[in-house]
Amino acid sequence: MSTVGQRERATQNRVVRLFTKQLGYRYLGNWHDRVGNSNIEEPKRIALYKFTAALIRAYANIAKEAQKELEIKIAIKYQTLTKEEVRTLVVDDKWLSTLTSDVQGELNQISQALTRRIKVLAEHYVAPLPKLSEDVEALSDRIDEHLRKIGFVW
Repeated sequence: MSTVGQRERATQNRVVRLFTKQLGYRYLGNWHDRVGNSNIEEPKRIALYKFTAALIRAYANIAKEAQKELEIKIAIKYQTLTKEEVRTLVVDDKWLSTLTSDVQGELNQISQALTRRIKVLAEHYVAPLPKLSEDVEALSDRIDEHLRKIGFVW
């Protein structure tokens, strides 16, 4: 008799004992030789899908009803608000937070643009004016010399 799979079978037996003796499940037997044995049983899968779809529809209906009830409560509450409460809700709670966020974003963009421009200017003007004047004079002399060499004289 082959020993291949005996350890697996022993483990399965221990799991079956755990589920039946300690957890109270009913063991339906080893289905290894059962006709139509399959990892997926199509009728059960379809029934499970239909049940799941029905649950989703039921929860969606419950959510719609809860949304309607909430909207009714909100409408009733809005009718009882004072002008000061409306101002607090609209201006302080909604508009000011949005405006604060938008203004802060604009300030950040402007600050970053200014920083980039300052860096460009700093790189552009890193050499002092006297040094640049010396460089221009030296380059002018070199250009004049090259022009003389090719025969261009003025």
